[in-house]
Amino acid sequence: MPTASPDHRPSSTPSGRPRPFPGSGLAKGLAVTLRTMTKKTVTAQYPDVQPELPPRTRGVIGLFEENCTVCMLCARECPDWCIYIDSHKETVPPAAPGGRERSRNVLDRFAIDFSLCMYCGICIEVCPSTRCSGRPSSSTRRPTSTS
Repeated sequence: MPTASPDHRPSSTPSGRPRPFPGSGLAKGLAVTLRTMTKKTVTAQYPDVQPELPPRTRGVIGLFEENCTVCMLCARECPDWCIYIDSHKETVPPAAPGGRERSRNVLDRFAIDFSLCMYCGICIEVCPSTRCSGRPSSSTRRPTSTS
């Protein structure tokens, strides 16, 4: 029974394919590099050039605090429970003499944990008078100087 010598390499791989020529992998890699170097770059200069957002883009959720009635609908309907609202009751003097005092909720804290938020927009839909709003995320960036 003949045994193979240690420096003898079979001419094919165990799967039956022929062995590649030494250095062919390096040549293929260099060919890919050269092809890529000749193409035009597609880098977007983001802070200076704003991307065009699709019409139904959901952006950052905002709140107009001065209009909020603290109805808590947004916090109750949020599927991720990422909206936190703190409030307290405040008594309002009667509008007319002889009337009774009323109490109303006053907003102390409205916070959204954006690491949990999935930007579904349910909180915006359930807000009774659109105090919550969604605005595109590019509108939250700082203005750039035009000098």
